[in-house]
Amino acid sequence: MLITELLKGQRYLFYYNNGLVDDGVVTTYMFRANFVTITNLSIILDKYCIGGEVQHGFWAMPLDWIEHIETLEEITNSKTILPNEILVEIDNFLT
Repeated sequence: MLITELLKGQRYLFYYNNGLVDDGVVTTYMFRANFVTITNLSIILDKYCIGGEVQHGFWAMPLDWIEHIETLEEITNSKTILPNEILVEIDNFLT
């Protein structure tokens, strides 16, 4: 998914790399969050979930850290029999 396609308030799975190298390896991290907006060279998110814990408030990170973004539908490979609206409700309940 392209960053320009993100919808405000929609929840996504973000993959990011902050450029830090540990033992010669750059690690990619992932987390779930609601998209808020893009300002200058940063992405603003809220209700982000890291390590199973929902964090309230806003989180800004550089756009160039973002490697990949997935929707709930993409994560399930569109192979669910549940309508997208129900999947969103389940995801909101979990966070």
